[in-house]
Amino acid sequence: MQSTIPSALSSGDLVQLRIGQRSILLSFLLFFATIVLSQIIREFEFRGLMKPLGALVLLVTLLAIPALFIAGALRLTAGLRYGIAKRILVLLSLFLPPLGLLILLFMSRKATKMLRAAGYEIGLLGASARELP
Repeated sequence: MQSTIPSALSSGDLVQLRIGQRSILLSFLLFFATIVLSQIIREFEFRGLMKPLGALVLLVTLLAIPALFIAGALRLTAGLRYGIAKRILVLLSLFLPPLGLLILLFMSRKATKMLRAAGYEIGLLGASARELP
C-alpha cells in the first residue's frame, strides 16, 4: 500500500500541521470542559449565585470552540497540502457531526504520522513548539 504522505515537507507545512492539530485537540478539550463548567454553573444558579457571569462564561466558550475547530481544520488542510476544493469539502463536512468527526480524526492521524516522521514527539495536545526537530 502506498503512502499518501508527501515526502518533502516544508517547515511551513509542519508548522501548519502542528498548530492545526493542536487547535482541534484544544477545541475538543474545551468542549468537554464546557460541559463540566455548565453543570457547575447550573448548580450555582440553582442557589441564586453567578447568573449573569455564568451565562457570559458559557457564551464565550461556546463561541471559542467553533472558531478553534474551523481554524484548526483550515491549518490541517493547508499542512496536508489539500487543494481548494478538498478544503471546502472538509469545512462543509464539519457541519455534519459524524462525518466531520471522522474526517478530522483521519486528518489528525495523518498529521501525527507526518509530524513523527519529521522528528516531533506527539503528546495529548499534539506536538509542542518546544520540540522543534
